[in-house]
Amino acid sequence: MFFNPELLITVHRRPQPFLEDIYTEYVQPHEAHIRPTEVITRILRALIESFEAPLAAMTREIESLEDDIFLRKKEPASVQEDLYYMKRKAAKVHKLLYLSAQVVRKHQTTEKDQHLLNDILDLLQKLDFEADQVQDNAGNLLNTYLAMAAHRTNEIVRILTIFSVFFMPLTFIVGIYGMNFKFMPELVYPLGYPFTLLSMCLITLGIFLWFRKKRWI
Repeated sequence: MFFNPELLITVHRRPQPFLEDIYTEYVQPHEAHIRPTEVITRILRALIESFEAPLAAMTREIESLEDDIFLRKKEPASVQEDLYYMKRKAAKVHKLLYLSAQVVRKHQTTEKDQHLLNDILDLLQKLDFEADQVQDNAGNLLNTYLAMAAHRTNEIVRILTIFSVFFMPLTFIVGIYGMNFKFMPELVYPLGYPFTLLSMCLITLGIFLWFRKKRWI
């Protein structure tokens, strides 16, 4: 925006309908009485208000993802990417609000529009807080999701480890008696087979009771 006491010029690459609305509502009916600085104040208000809807949508999306993960026990396919994108987007909005606040604070308007400028600063503070909340919530939810994923992986590894411990001594016994050497006294015992099966069952039971005592299962 370029302006002097009598003239205001806005430069933008695409048509901006809100500028037409401001012109129709404020400039055209009072063209001889409204000053460029007062028009700029209304443009700044419209620009800051444009952050409200995206931040509200991001807040709703965060809440929906929280419900999906913690209440519905389901996870969208791209939850990790969505949370990271939302965190980065909130950081960009926070930076834009910070830069906008610098412009608003330097803007000098007429005395009758001072209350409007104060309202814009209050709105900036509110939106900045919401952007911080979205960024923090997205980061916390992302960390929680990664921790839950790591916990599930550890649970799977624990179960597989327990199964491997159960079968390790049984595999050892089968390996010993599967060598088929000629001089193995146990091979000619009539009760060798049932005794071996009984030993394997007792070993498995002993491992199970030991795991229960350690509260691993």
